[in-house]
Amino acid sequence: MLPSQQGFGEDLQASNVITPIIDLTATSEGSQLPTDLARAISFDGITEFDATNNTKTLANAPGFYRVLATISYKSPNATAFGQIFINDGASSKFPVNSSAAANANLLQSLDLHVFLNTGETMSATSNEANCSVAGIVWQVADRYGNINNPAGFTFE
Repeated sequence: MLPSQQGFGEDLQASNVITPIIDLTATSEGSQLPTDLARAISFDGITEFDATNNTKTLANAPGFYRVLATISYKSPNATAFGQIFINDGASSKFPVNSSAAANANLLQSLDLHVFLNTGETMSATSNEANCSVAGIVWQVADRYGNINNPAGFTFE
């Protein structure tokens, strides 16, 4: 008996059934790519934003998103702020909230993974012209966790 046959109790016969194991992980995840490649940035898949002295909606559909951004300011105003927030229609929560002291300089890099449920919106805002929240956002998976392939990718 071969070592690989341990536990079968008999020698391999022509009548035995051999069941191959097929790895369907990528297919069952909804992607043909490994997760790190499926989350790659693509030209058609990203949305650029710049919230300078205004508010920009980054996403409002349920799902998982990645945000790469910076908050920068050189402000003579002590009340300057840059924020990324999620709103459910009744209230807002601020996972990123930066404010400036008078004559402050700041450059803050952000790399966020965000889940939006139905009815939620993710936005960026700044309250003056010397403060900017700018970057890119793209959806990496739907609300059920099915991975999105990069826009334009075709599997052969």
